[in-house]
Amino acid sequence: MTTTLSTPSTRWSLVFVLLCLLIIIALPSGALAQSEQVQVVLFYSPFCGHCQRVIAEDLPPIIQAYNTSQIRSYFGDPPNEETGQLPAIVAFEGDVLQILYVDTTTEIGGELYMANAERFQIPPEEQVVPIMVVGDQLLIGGVEIPERLPGLVDSWLAEGGLSWPDIPGLEGVVSALTPIPDQVQDSPEAEPDGEETVLEEPGPVDPSPSVEFDAAKLTVIERIQLDPLGNSLSIVVLIGMLFSVALVGLRWRFPAPDQGSASLPNLILMLSLLGIVVAGYLSFVATSGTEAVCGPVGDCHAVQASQYAYLFGSIPNGLLGLAAYLAIVGAWIVNWRLPRFADQAALALFAMAFVGTAFSAYLTFLEPFVIGATCMWCLSSAVIMTAIMLLSLNPARAAYAQRRS
Repeated sequence: MTTTLSTPSTRWSLVFVLLCLLIIIALPSGALAQSEQVQVVLFYSPFCGHCQRVIAEDLPPIIQAYNTSQIRSYFGDPPNEETGQLPAIVAFEGDVLQILYVDTTTEIGGELYMANAERFQIPPEEQVVPIMVVGDQLLIGGVEIPERLPGLVDSWLAEGGLSWPDIPGLEGVVSALTPIPDQVQDSPEAEPDGEETVLEEPGPVDPSPSVEFDAAKLTVIERIQLDPLGNSLSIVVLIGMLFSVALVGLRWRFPAPDQGSASLPNLILMLSLLGIVVAGYLSFVATSGTEAVCGPVGDCHAVQASQYAYLFGSIPNGLLGLAAYLAIVGAWIVNWRLPRFADQAALALFAMAFVGTAFSAYLTFLEPFVIGATCMWCLSSAVIMTAIMLLSLNPARAAYAQRRS
């Protein structure tokens, strides 16, 4: 028996099949159109200065640029209103950009962090925070995250959106997120007209969780661990400075028979000019309010933003250093050009370098043990001042011996 397309049943069957095919084809694109969102994960530590800056300064303008509203959810213990302690995981689910903040110091956060490290095969020396996971890409550090995130968000939005990264255990965490209570209005049972629960769409958007960071509440070991490499370097420099000061004291107490000349070496002038550059930059940072460029090691911004960056609470240490280096250059020129005052200039230069080294040692001690952060510019100045002290020791001893005789 032959079936033709002229019968009504056949025509309606074809129409039905075509409609079904159109619906099936249209469903994925429609779903993507309704969920054009980019979902990323940020691993952070509440004791990390770089993390604090990324969360509090770098991410808010990016989030504001993409989102007009958001829902805040959490996983773990509820937010503590008295202590301000955040849950282990906080989700800021905006209408476009959604970020899952994972505290790596918590049990669940640490497990997710290690699962992510295993998935991406991150070597132990590169397992640091902050680190952001965008699809199959990692953004590491406080420089790469704000620089690359907007471009990645734009590219994924052009492709229809991006779901949460494929991190073992993350799917269960996301499905168990609980909206923060202050965003939920009365429950449906409490509504007399039976309306559904409505979530607020706050505006302006609260872009990020407030990460409490108070180094004073940490132990000494915890402060050093905030930046192990930078703070370890500070400790090494501090030990070298203390050894240099002790050596100077011993050599001054037991002078050698041959005192030599009171003329100052040219290397002191070169180091002083380098010190002027370093101290000048720190002075510019302190007076202009800009963020210091620190490089991959240390956290200059945290040091310069601390109360210890100012003497008596108002005089920037950078300005003190700049004045000291300028005075050292002046003493060197007097020693070079005015032989009559060469001895006085050598003694004055050594005295300034000794005081500058002692003060630099005090500031270097504060970085790892009190502030919990290290400034590479400050360490450079400390090393330069210590070198000037050592180079000026013998000329100062010779000048002192000549003055006494």
